[in-house]
Amino acid sequence: MSDGFALERIDGPAFLATLDEVTALYVAVHGEGPQGDSPLYARETFLKRTNRQAVRPGFAATLARRGATDELAGFAFGLPFPPGVWWASHRRDDPPAEVLEASKFAVIELNVAGAFRGRGLARRLLDLLLAGRPEPFAILTTTPESPARSMYVRWGWKQIGTAQHTPEAPCMDQLVLPLRG
Repeated sequence: MSDGFALERIDGPAFLATLDEVTALYVAVHGEGPQGDSPLYARETFLKRTNRQAVRPGFAATLARRGATDELAGFAFGLPFPPGVWWASHRRDDPPAEVLEASKFAVIELNVAGAFRGRGLARRLLDLLLAGRPEPFAILTTTPESPARSMYVRWGWKQIGTAQHTPEAPCMDQLVLPLRG
Protein backbone atom coordinates (compact mmCIF):
# COMPACT_ATOMS: atom_id res chain seq x y z
CA MET A 1 0.00 0.00 0.00
CA SER A 2 2.95 2.35 -0.63
CA ASP A 3 0.79 4.69 -2.74
CA GLY A 4 -1.93 4.95 -0.10
CA PHE A 5 -4.33 2.42 -1.63
CA ALA A 6 -5.13 -1.09 -0.45
CA LEU A 7 -6.53 -3.50 -3.04
CA GLU A 8 -8.38 -6.70 -2.34
CA ARG A 9 -10.06 -9.40 -4.38
CA ILE A 10 -13.40 -10.65 -3.06
CA ASP A 11 -16.22 -13.02 -4.00
CA GLY A 12 -19.91 -12.35 -4.60
CA PRO A 13 -21.18 -12.49 -0.99
CA ALA A 14 -18.41 -10.16 0.21
CA PHE A 15 -19.11 -7.83 -2.70
CA LEU A 16 -22.83 -7.71 -1.92
CA ALA A 17 -21.92 -6.63 1.62
CA THR A 18 -20.32 -3.49 0.10
CA LEU A 19 -23.11 -2.84 -2.43
CA ASP A 20 -24.37 0.43 -0.91
CA GLU A 21 -20.88 1.90 -1.01
CA VAL A 22 -20.14 0.50 -4.48
CA THR A 23 -23.45 1.82 -5.82
CA ALA A 24 -22.73 5.32 -4.54
CA LEU A 25 -19.39 5.32 -6.38
CA TYR A 26 -20.99 3.86 -9.53
CA VAL A 27 -23.67 6.57 -9.58
CA ALA A 28 -21.07 9.31 -9.03
CA VAL A 29 -18.84 8.01 -11.84
CA HIS A 30 -21.64 7.49 -14.35
CA GLY A 31 -23.30 10.78 -13.56
CA GLU A 32 -20.19 12.65 -14.78
CA GLY A 33 -20.49 12.08 -18.51
CA PRO A 34 -23.11 12.16 -21.22
CA GLN A 35 -24.43 8.76 -20.14
CA GLY A 36 -25.62 10.19 -16.80
CA ASP A 37 -29.21 10.51 -18.00
CA SER A 38 -29.38 7.06 -19.58
CA PRO A 39 -31.61 4.46 -17.87
CA LEU A 40 -28.82 1.95 -18.58
CA TYR A 41 -26.68 3.70 -15.94
CA ALA A 42 -29.43 4.40 -13.41
CA ARG A 43 -28.97 3.35 -9.79
CA GLU A 44 -31.93 0.95 -9.91
CA THR A 45 -30.68 -0.69 -13.12
CA PHE A 46 -27.21 -1.15 -11.63
CA LEU A 47 -28.59 -2.66 -8.42
CA LYS A 48 -30.91 -5.05 -10.24
CA ARG A 49 -28.28 -6.48 -12.57
CA THR A 50 -25.48 -6.46 -9.99
CA ASN A 51 -27.55 -8.35 -7.41
CA ARG A 52 -28.27 -10.94 -10.10
CA GLN A 53 -24.64 -11.17 -11.29
CA ALA A 54 -22.95 -11.29 -7.87
CA VAL A 55 -24.60 -14.61 -6.96
CA ARG A 56 -23.49 -16.38 -10.14
CA PRO A 57 -20.72 -18.97 -9.84
CA GLY A 58 -17.26 -17.56 -10.45
CA PHE A 59 -18.21 -13.93 -9.78
CA ALA A 60 -15.14 -11.98 -8.64
CA ALA A 61 -14.54 -8.38 -7.67
CA THR A 62 -11.68 -6.12 -6.69
CA LEU A 63 -11.87 -3.08 -4.43
CA ALA A 64 -9.41 -0.24 -3.91
CA ARG A 65 -9.56 1.70 -0.66
CA ARG A 66 -7.70 4.80 0.35
CA GLY A 67 -5.60 3.74 3.30
CA ALA A 68 -5.96 6.73 5.58
CA THR A 69 -9.76 6.87 5.44
CA ASP A 70 -10.74 3.44 4.08
CA GLU A 71 -12.72 5.38 1.44
CA LEU A 72 -13.70 3.33 -1.61
CA ALA A 73 -11.58 4.68 -4.47
CA GLY A 74 -12.54 2.16 -7.14
CA PHE A 75 -13.88 -1.27 -7.97
CA ALA A 76 -14.05 -3.82 -10.75
CA PHE A 77 -16.05 -6.99 -11.15
CA GLY A 78 -16.94 -9.69 -13.61
CA LEU A 79 -17.96 -13.28 -14.10
CA PRO A 80 -17.20 -16.23 -16.35
CA PHE A 81 -19.09 -16.94 -19.57
CA PRO A 82 -18.96 -20.62 -20.60
CA PRO A 83 -18.18 -21.75 -24.14
CA GLY A 84 -20.88 -20.71 -26.59
CA VAL A 85 -22.23 -17.91 -24.38
CA TRP A 86 -21.90 -14.27 -25.46
CA TRP A 87 -23.36 -10.91 -24.43
CA ALA A 88 -27.13 -10.76 -24.29
CA SER A 89 -27.93 -8.13 -26.83
CA HIS A 90 -30.67 -6.48 -28.84
CA ARG A 91 -28.24 -6.20 -31.74
CA ARG A 92 -24.65 -7.41 -31.95
CA ASP A 93 -21.81 -8.75 -34.02
CA ASP A 94 -20.86 -12.32 -33.21
CA PRO A 95 -17.29 -12.74 -31.99
CA PRO A 96 -14.67 -14.89 -33.71
CA ALA A 97 -15.38 -18.60 -33.23
CA GLU A 98 -12.18 -19.10 -31.21
CA VAL A 99 -13.47 -16.60 -28.62
CA LEU A 100 -17.12 -17.70 -28.66
CA GLU A 101 -16.28 -21.38 -28.23
CA ALA A 102 -13.87 -20.75 -25.34
CA SER A 103 -14.52 -19.94 -21.71
CA LYS A 104 -14.28 -16.18 -21.15
CA PHE A 105 -14.18 -13.86 -18.19
CA ALA A 106 -16.56 -10.94 -18.77
CA VAL A 107 -15.43 -7.72 -17.13
CA ILE A 108 -18.71 -6.03 -16.24
CA GLU A 109 -17.52 -2.92 -14.40
CA LEU A 110 -14.32 -0.97 -13.81
CA ASN A 111 -14.87 2.35 -12.00
CA VAL A 112 -12.49 4.74 -10.24
CA ALA A 113 -13.61 7.89 -8.43
CA GLY A 114 -12.60 11.07 -10.25
CA ALA A 115 -10.33 12.24 -7.42
CA PHE A 116 -8.23 9.07 -7.75
CA ARG A 117 -7.84 8.80 -11.52
CA GLY A 118 -4.50 9.13 -13.25
CA ARG A 119 -2.66 7.10 -10.61
CA GLY A 120 -2.76 3.69 -12.30
CA LEU A 121 -5.54 2.48 -10.01
CA ALA A 122 -7.84 1.26 -12.80
CA ARG A 123 -5.03 -0.84 -14.27
CA ARG A 124 -4.22 -2.33 -10.86
CA LEU A 125 -7.87 -3.16 -10.19
CA LEU A 126 -8.22 -4.87 -13.56
CA ASP A 127 -4.90 -6.71 -13.32
CA LEU A 128 -5.86 -8.08 -9.90
CA LEU A 129 -9.31 -9.07 -11.16
CA LEU A 130 -7.82 -11.00 -14.11
CA ALA A 131 -4.80 -12.47 -12.29
CA GLY A 132 -4.83 -16.25 -12.31
CA ARG A 133 -8.08 -16.56 -14.28
CA PRO A 134 -8.37 -19.98 -15.93
CA GLU A 135 -10.21 -18.64 -19.00
CA PRO A 136 -8.14 -17.97 -22.14
CA PHE A 137 -9.91 -14.65 -22.83
CA ALA A 138 -11.30 -11.63 -21.02
CA ILE A 139 -14.08 -9.66 -22.71
CA LEU A 140 -15.84 -6.36 -22.08
CA THR A 141 -17.99 -3.76 -23.77
CA THR A 142 -17.43 -0.01 -23.73
CA THR A 143 -18.88 3.00 -25.45
CA PRO A 144 -16.76 4.07 -28.43
CA GLU A 145 -16.37 7.68 -27.25
CA SER A 146 -15.45 6.92 -23.64
CA PRO A 147 -11.94 7.69 -22.37
CA ALA A 148 -11.89 4.14 -20.99
CA ARG A 149 -11.99 2.69 -24.51
CA SER A 150 -8.64 4.22 -25.47
CA MET A 151 -7.24 3.12 -22.11
CA TYR A 152 -8.22 -0.50 -22.83
CA VAL A 153 -6.64 -0.35 -26.29
CA ARG A 154 -3.38 0.94 -24.75
CA TRP A 155 -3.50 -2.08 -22.43
CA GLY A 156 -3.74 -4.53 -25.35
CA TRP A 157 -7.50 -5.08 -25.72
CA LYS A 158 -8.73 -5.52 -29.33
CA GLN A 159 -12.12 -4.67 -30.78
CA ILE A 160 -13.98 -7.67 -32.21
CA GLY A 161 -17.39 -6.17 -32.90
CA THR A 162 -20.21 -4.06 -31.52
CA ALA A 163 -23.25 -4.73 -29.36
CA GLN A 164 -26.37 -2.91 -28.27
CA HIS A 165 -27.41 -4.56 -25.00
CA THR A 166 -30.96 -3.16 -24.95
CA PRO A 167 -32.96 -1.11 -27.46
CA GLU A 168 -32.41 2.07 -25.42
CA ALA A 169 -28.68 1.42 -24.81
CA PRO A 170 -25.93 2.93 -26.91
CA CYS A 171 -24.06 0.79 -29.41
CA MET A 172 -20.94 -0.43 -27.61
CA ASP A 173 -17.62 -1.81 -28.79
CA GLN A 174 -16.86 -5.43 -27.84
CA LEU A 175 -13.23 -5.89 -26.79
CA VAL A 176 -11.18 -9.00 -26.07
CA LEU A 177 -7.88 -9.62 -24.28
CA PRO A 178 -6.07 -12.96 -24.47
CA LEU A 179 -5.18 -14.07 -20.94
CA ARG A 180 -2.70 -16.79 -21.85
CA GLY A 181 0.27 -16.99 -24.20
